[in-house]
Amino acid sequence: MRLYGSTYFNPTDIPMNLCTSTLPGFSFEESLDLASAAGYQGIELRVHDDYHVTLDDLFIRHREIRRMVESRKLELSVFNTYYGLTDVPAVDTMIDICQQSGVKYFRVALPLAGHADVRNRSAHQAILPSYQHHEPPSDMLHSVRRDLRGLESRATAAGVCALVEIHWGTVMSSFSSAHALLNDIDPQAVAITFDPANMIIEGREDWDYGIQLLRDRIANVHIKNVSWDRGEQGWKWRWDGLWHGMVDWPKLFGLLVNEGGYRGMFAMEDFRVPEDADQARLHLLDQREETRFLLWHAKAEQLI
Repeated sequence: MRLYGSTYFNPTDIPMNLCTSTLPGFSFEESLDLASAAGYQGIELRVHDDYHVTLDDLFIRHREIRRMVESRKLELSVFNTYYGLTDVPAVDTMIDICQQSGVKYFRVALPLAGHADVRNRSAHQAILPSYQHHEPPSDMLHSVRRDLRGLESRATAAGVCALVEIHWGTVMSSFSSAHALLNDIDPQAVAITFDPANMIIEGREDWDYGIQLLRDRIANVHIKNVSWDRGEQGWKWRWDGLWHGMVDWPKLFGLLVNEGGYRGMFAMEDFRVPEDADQARLHLLDQREETRFLLWHAKAEQLI
């Protein structure tokens, strides 16, 4: 995990990454320009056949791609892939790319939990980074544990770290399920992306309990918000503003950085980015500034 020195930290000094998965209407170069213009320090690069970089292209051009990122004074922090834990050739290719490019982190997807019915409760077109595992639940979880052990060994040998995300619809949608899957896995090899908004959709447990439970395993935090609404078609969830959604970010930042001692990565993953470039830049800038204010607010609350 990235450390910032002493127990004191200045919220404005914490680097903020931008997930390019929130920018489907923009090219790779346009996404980099937006991230730089909005004041972000790094990116989580979506690796997918749709956008922004395919696995084959990344394998061939990873050094060039990193130079393109760094020429905008950005850091290439995470390769945000959609490859499942069982897709060993793709995962091993990512390990090789990370080792060669000097990027430590890449995301690996976990299997669906049942039919992931909560996906049908979305007010949006919901993208679920996961895959179907055709075994009974107890057998599937045993297989996932075995595969995580294999990933741990390969990542350790390469000196890189795979990220698995707490995500609705998957076998790891809660703190408890994350602990059950990873409790004896080396967090330097396989660590957690903590996404509180995902857990509002499915899997939420007490924030303080979960952060204390997983504090040594969280290496990345995704920032966005979500709300549940009841309409004519029943309950639906939708993306919402940082101040208006159901994640209490001031409280959560306080638990993370004040009580939990978290000094890892933060990444903006707000999917409400406008399609117009100027409006997108302003939206991303506003979200970054709001996040810094929330972090400052959390620190101020501790000092009162």
